[in-house]
Amino acid sequence: MVYLAVFEGKCSKLRNSLSRREFFRQGVDYYRAFNLRGETGAREPGPLPDGFEATTESNVRALQILVAREIEQVCREKIGKIDDKHARGSLRKGAYYLARIVYRRNKKKIDGIVQLGAPKPRTAKVARDLVKEGRKIALDSYGQAQAVFVKALKDYLRTAGGNEDSALKNTQFAEAVDAAAAPSSIAGAKS
Repeated sequence: MVYLAVFEGKCSKLRNSLSRREFFRQGVDYYRAFNLRGETGAREPGPLPDGFEATTESNVRALQILVAREIEQVCREKIGKIDDKHARGSLRKGAYYLARIVYRRNKKKIDGIVQLGAPKPRTAKVARDLVKEGRKIALDSYGQAQAVFVKALKDYLRTAGGNEDSALKNTQFAEAVDAAAAPSSIAGAKS
């Protein structure tokens, strides 16, 4: 599911329990997330055919899932170290958003390391190297991601009202976070 949040930007959908249940019933999003068939799988989602052979396209998706998981894990580790219970709670609920912001901010780097690893043989070393690079990127970017998320949440609640939980499930909030996570927007969030 973290792949959908980080690479596809479906954070609000994943905060909704009905959508998560649908995902695990192996609906269309399930097959899109685990699409190892490239363009064919995107157009016609479904299970892998018998005798499926891994390709560079399938390696790309596998590595995307791996790096997405690592980025989210770093975000959760950083959130766990926050003393303020209220701040930690908001961020914990928004971990997918934080991971998405890290990805959006570092899209070229992350896509680059995935593309670099995809043609290589499927070995533990390739996976470990990717995880190590993904972790470094996430650690370097977490502070900015947190600032962007907190500001986007405050701005959204000020204009739309409601509470944090409803904001995190709202598609408009997800779009606002994506817009705020654009590299040019993040540079402005520092000041």
